[in-house]
Amino acid sequence: MIDRASDPVLLRLSGIRQRARQVLWFGGLARAALLLVALVLTATLLDWWLHFDDPGVRCLWLLGIVTAVGWGCGGGGSPLCGRG
Repeated sequence: MIDRASDPVLLRLSGIRQRARQVLWFGGLARAALLLVALVLTATLLDWWLHFDDPGVRCLWLLGIVTAVGWGCGGGGSPLCGRG
């Protein structure tokens, strides 16, 4: 029987697996942050351009942004946060 704690191949594979998990996690986090910034910038420009005076419309924009970022990170078949 192979001792997993001292097998150099298994130790190296474990390190590679951990590093790949970190790269996917940070890449997904960067994509989520980019999506959030892009959506907030778009909402801000539309608010400035179309002059949304009703707070309800702004609340709906905020809800839409939160939903889009949550969907992008949490599911919907999106590759954000290391899923695809």
